[in-house]
Amino acid sequence: MQTLEISADELISSLLSLSEREPVCILDSCGVKHLGSHLLIAGIDPVEVVEISDDDPSVVLAELDKKLSNDLTSVFTLSYDFGEKLIGIRSNSDVSGSPEPDAFIASFDTLVIHDYDTGETTLTGNSDKFSVIAAKLHDSDANFRSDISDFKSKISDSKTTVTSNFTKPEYLAAIEAIKERIRCGDTYQTNLTQQLTATLDDERTPQMIFHRLRQQHPAPFAAFIKRSESTVISASPERFFRIDGGLETGGGNPTCREGVPSRITTSPIKGTRPRGKTERED
Repeated sequence: MQTLEISADELISSLLSLSEREPVCILDSCGVKHLGSHLLIAGIDPVEVVEISDDDPSVVLAELDKKLSNDLTSVFTLSYDFGEKLIGIRSNSDVSGSPEPDAFIASFDTLVIHDYDTGETTLTGNSDKFSVIAAKLHDSDANFRSDISDFKSKISDSKTTVTSNFTKPEYLAAIEAIKERIRCGDTYQTNLTQQLTATLDDERTPQMIFHRLRQQHPAPFAAFIKRSESTVISASPERFFRIDGGLETGGGNPTCREGVPSRITTSPIKGTRPRGKTERED
């Protein structure tokens, strides 16, 4: 482990600058204390980057299982379309979105970690890479800060057009259809979503968008994941699930270590109500 003299803001600037020319994955709690979140974890200089798509979801799952069963740290994404493949349905929408890999996996042997509680930034993992990564972070920070100044001066004069895959009448009709399904007992809850598409000008890069989002809307589970042909930006207040304890991978499948209990915790923020004081109340 090696300590770096760099603040969280400086680290973010360096990482976003690096992401303009190489894969970078950032998981950032943005200094928002929620459910114990207090870290910024970033991977640069990945050992391997893989994007997988296949009509057979079992092929994707097998490759995902294989890549996540080694000793490396992996950051991965799964597409919504992959979920449809898993449960054997096909969307009847004729709206074609951006190409999305079923699974994206970036594996790292070295991580940059900033602890918001202590203000300390460290490198952990393969010590042979520490000096190279430290130099990359140092050289990238100044360049990105200059870009931010230019961005702020230009962004106020630029406009972006946003379109939806629903027209207003179509959206209202979909709501009525859902209400009828509820009355018929076919469903009790439906999440009706729409896809918003915007064509961005040259100043609105993914890096600039994430930087501004992090400053104006900090979230405890934010992410910036640079893929080969696209970038994922997230500012989520919700932890999907967390696994603690005796879970380990062996032979490609997660198992429980003998004598060490595993605990899986989910913390959704919608569609829930407070826990009861007893199991009976639950």
